[in-house]
Amino acid sequence: MSSIDLTKSSEQSLTSSSKFMVWTGEHDLYLCREICLVDPFQHRFGTRERGQSWDNIANDLNDIKEVRFAVTKRGVQERFTLLLENLKNRSHTLREPRVL
Repeated sequence: MSSIDLTKSSEQSLTSSSKFMVWTGEHDLYLCREICLVDPFQHRFGTRERGQSWDNIANDLNDIKEVRFAVTKRGVQERFTLLLENLKNRSHTLREPRVL
C-alpha cells in the first residue's frame, strides 16, 4: 500500500449490504482538504467549538456530490487520527539510521 489509487470508483466505497463506508485515497484527499478549510485545531481540545468544527467537517463531506460519503463526526476524527499515525510511522521508517 505504498501508493494511493485515486482512480477507484467512489460508488464502490459504500456497499449496499452494509452501512459502513470503505475509505479510499480520494476520500482521504477530500477529508484533508476539508480539515484544512475548517481548521478544528484552532479551538482547545474538548471544547464545544472544536466538536462543532468536526461536526461541520462531517456534514460538509456528506454533502459532496462527486464522491459518496457516509460519515459521522467521530468517523472523520478517527480517520484523521489514523492517517496522522500512518504518516508518522512512515516518516520514522524512512529516516536514515543515526551514526554515533
